[in-house]
Amino acid sequence: MPLSTLQNKGKQKTPIISLTTRKIIRGAILTSKTGSILH
Repeated sequence: MPLSTLQNKGKQKTPIISLTTRKIIRGAILTSKTGSILH
């Protein structure tokens, strides 16, 4: 496989990963905030 195809696949995958990581980070922040409020 040429490098161009690998780079294209990487570019397509990165935004999806970033979205999921953002959701996880947001969830962690929300849980930490709610946990601190409850405690």
